[in-house]
Amino acid sequence: SDESTIFECHLMQVYGQSPMNELVTRWVHCSNPKLYVLLPVIGLHEILALMVQEGSINWDRFENFLEFQFLPEMNAYPAEKSILVMDNAPIHHGGQIQDLCDAHGMSINFLLVDLFEYTEAHYLI
Repeated sequence: SDESTIFECHLMQVYGQSPMNELVTRWVHCSNPKLYVLLPVIGLHEILALMVQEGSINWDRFENFLEFQFLPEMNAYPAEKSILVMDNAPIHHGGQIQDLCDAHGMSINFLLVDLFEYTEAHYLI
């Protein structure tokens, strides 16, 4: 799984067309853009779970997502859908993440590369 962010302001059109030497008639300035975080869990053949969150994700929200949306879709190791692969982001360590996965019999593996630096790493999941 890997998270992505979307700023509402970036979705707005900031350029327009007008006759030569005339200003565009409408300009919308986004003073308080909203931040949305998309957290998909991508399996080999399907999206297993998806969270769209307004604002940042903290440990409590991440653990809640794991416990109630992601882990119920998974199986105990060594069955299919039993290994969780994550990068080394700080939110992936600590808290009850390891305990939750252990309680479901799942194995956690951490990638040593940053998924944003190496696009090829997305194909490893």
